[in-house]
Amino acid sequence: MEFRNLEVCGFDAAIRGMRNSFASWDKSDSIASYHHFHMGDNDMALMKRLYKAGGSERKFMRVIQVWCDIYAPLTWWKQFDTYKISTTTLSTSSMHSITNKEFTAKDFECDTITEHLLETIDYLNDRRERYLKCEDPDLKYTIWREIIDNLPESYIQIRTVNFNYETAARMIMDRRNHKLTEWHDFCNYMLDVLPYLKEIMDV
Repeated sequence: MEFRNLEVCGFDAAIRGMRNSFASWDKSDSIASYHHFHMGDNDMALMKRLYKAGGSERKFMRVIQVWCDIYAPLTWWKQFDTYKISTTTLSTSSMHSITNKEFTAKDFECDTITEHLLETIDYLNDRRERYLKCEDPDLKYTIWREIIDNLPESYIQIRTVNFNYETAARMIMDRRNHKLTEWHDFCNYMLDVLPYLKEIMDV
């Protein structure tokens, strides 16, 4: 599992917004510039208090946006898709690009490369060669469908994802101790790299 091209923004707006209810903008002590953001103690204390209150009290979390490219197996993506609210994903396409390159063991995420997986890769590459040489549209579709239908769930798909801090916190709380190890990778990565999230959640 890999993570690339992380982007985070929205702290400035989140801080202004969370202080609207209290008309306490003068107590904000964060420093923001085009290239740098530093969270102040007052703002962090309020964020932690609102987060702990839960529900709509912590809706400032929805304003802080995250973008990231994630390389993960289909097994994990099926569970990630549980979190449909406040997420957007743009994926590499099985429809258009599955036959663009040969299948190799590097295209799959496995603890061990088994004989069965190697046989499956050979099978997929055989179908790919047939697909590329085939000129009959109906038969071409049948071969393409065989590739799609026999693709192991360990096959790695790349998606560019967008979600907010509230969704990140929900995923971490729900999946941090999940038996699928990719969730451990995801939760640990987000807690390590998303600015101030660990402090806000107090984990």
